[in-house]
Amino acid sequence: MSLSVHRLATPIGALLLCAIAQAQSPPPAARPAGTIHAIEQAIETRAAALALPNGGVGTLVVTPCARCQPVSILAGSGSTWVLGDRAVGFEELRRALQMYPRAPVLVFYRGAGGELTRLIAQVPRTPTP
Repeated sequence: MSLSVHRLATPIGALLLCAIAQAQSPPPAARPAGTIHAIEQAIETRAAALALPNGGVGTLVVTPCARCQPVSILAGSGSTWVLGDRAVGFEELRRALQMYPRAPVLVFYRGAGGELTRLIAQVPRTPTP
């Protein structure tokens, strides 16, 4: 019987902590009914359509399509670089995109200033050394 109480105590404690945190957080800003607010935007393109920043920090330029104007997005220390399903360092991503210029890439950014949140590239899996 005490084992069952102990098994229930942890999830109940976690729920109580969540409820307390929720109660202490400020209410969300009021928005008119039916208004959609974009948290993040994305551009789908190919690796060859990217101009990466030096060292992973700076301006990333992406051309969404052949007739589209280039879009400048700011990459910073909080930007995440992903190959397939794993986060990698900037240099590993850069080398992979050079090897596979036709690789599909998703560029996620937010805000009017275009802050890069993450860049995800789908490249063939290569064994790690």
